[in-house]
Amino acid sequence: MIVTSGTVWGVLRRPRGLGPGAVAWLGAALMLSLGLVRPADVVAVFRLTWDATLALIGMVLTAEILDQARFFRAGALFVARAARGRPAALFFGLTLLTAAVAAFFTNDAAVLILTPIACELAAAFGWSAAQALPLLFAVGFVADTFSLPFTTSNLVNIMSADAARLPFGAYARAMAVPSAVSLAVSLAVLWWRFGGRSGHARPFAPGAGVPLPPLPAPGAAVRDRVLVAAGAVVLILEMVCLFWASRHRVPTAAIVGGGALLLALLAAWRPGVSVRGALLRAPWQVIFFAAGMFLVVDGLGRAGWAQLWARNLEIWAAHP
Repeated sequence: MIVTSGTVWGVLRRPRGLGPGAVAWLGAALMLSLGLVRPADVVAVFRLTWDATLALIGMVLTAEILDQARFFRAGALFVARAARGRPAALFFGLTLLTAAVAAFFTNDAAVLILTPIACELAAAFGWSAAQALPLLFAVGFVADTFSLPFTTSNLVNIMSADAARLPFGAYARAMAVPSAVSLAVSLAVLWWRFGGRSGHARPFAPGAGVPLPPLPAPGAAVRDRVLVAAGAVVLILEMVCLFWASRHRVPTAAIVGGGALLLALLAAWRPGVSVRGALLRAPWQVIFFAAGMFLVVDGLGRAGWAQLWARNLEIWAAHP
């Protein structure tokens, strides 16, 4: 428990400028050195998590390439122009865009890509940092709460579906209602907090409005139309293939990674898009953090804490 708590503290405080990935791996190394995790356990954790980790890399690479082609910026501009200067419409539109990106590109990609775009939109509307807070909060909050509908929406979803041998379609059907409820509750809570009804002055109070600044057309913001169109086709094919692959025990990483590879090969021949840049900008710290924390949490479980919490949950469930 001390090692796990220290690792979490290090991730939050980042001593000496260490990234979260480095801190997580230091925690994993400490688990190994203390014998809380054995080399055989590392192999077992790898077998459990390799599909989810490689799938996450594939989804992030796809998102980074499409981001270079200005796929997401065009979507944000479409939302902003459709808002017609109404902050509340922009708020809800950007929230729904975040939900869509989180569903198809993972919650991590949604936060990393849409946060700077939300900042740019707020600056274009002339909002202060305090006024921009609702947009930024909505992006971060909804990216997590709506990372439910598909196995590819979240690293944990892939691991859970793999462990339970749950097909992609069965998972999507089971999570359809929870995902819709989660989004509805998220929108309600965010609107209550930032919609002018909680006693906090925000630009989303009823009747608030701002002049619409000159924004480029969404199509004009696209850097590479061919790559954007190819990305849309790849995503559709991935969804179709995932329904088929899960019934034939084909790993999720094979489908997602194959789509990312096809898009990367096309991007390598397109001007203005750099596959190397996409790889360099990928959130490797997040990926390394996840891999390291898998070992830290495994050590915590093998020390008996998982069983302790399981027994407590059973007791609470038996005595509502």
